[in-house]
Order: sequence, then C-alpha cells, then structure tokens
Amino acid sequence: MTEISFMTHNARILVVDDEQAVRSALHVNLTKQGMDVEVASTAEEGLAKLHAGPFDLVITDVKMPGETGLSLLTKARESWPDIPI
Repeated sequence: MTEISFMTHNARILVVDDEQAVRSALHVNLTKQGMDVEVASTAEEGLAKLHAGPFDLVITDVKMPGETGLSLLTKARESWPDIPI
C-alpha cells in the first residue's frame, strides 16, 4: 500500500464524479483541509486533467454514464502506476 504524506505540501486531489453535489461537497471539504482540489464530471475529463498536471490522489465514482470510473482507473494505471485512486 502506498503511503501518502500530505504534511509536506498541499496535496493535489482530482475528484471525478458525474454528480455535481458530490463534486461540490468534496471540493469544499477537502479545500478546507488545505488540499488543492480539481474536479471533473466525466472519466474522459478526469483523464485529460491527469495528463495536464500531477496529482497526489484521485477520487472517482465507479458508476458514471459513458466511460466508468473503473475504466478511468485502468487507463490511469498505465501512465501513473503509483498514484492512489
């Protein structure tokens, strides 16, 4: 299991969920904890954001319309095998 140390810097977290309420709640709560949070509403958008910049953690819904969170996990593992998802 990979240990994540958020004590040394503000962690960059990507939240991928098709529900606006979930994205908003996670964004607000994680930001209050000092995290740098980006959100995406689809797996495709999440994958594009992963390519655009480094993240320390990805939180994703599993069941989404179109491409699923499991598909995102599989694709992300190909390029970022060590990122916790």
